[in-house]
Amino acid sequence: MTKPVAQPKAALAFAGGGSFGAIEVAVLSSLARRGIAADMVVDRASEPDTHRDD
Repeated sequence: MTKPVAQPKAALAFAGGGSFGAIEVAVLSSLARRGIAADMVVDRASEPDTHRDD
């Protein structure tokens, strides 16, 4: 029996904050119009803060 082939996954990584929000909405809208959906959406805020000087 042949094993099914896994479909590729798509993730969108956004920078977040300020004017980036408008660009990110435009990207999502454009992809949606073309029938493309992301399996995962992440933003920079979900990463550990590595630039702090504690």
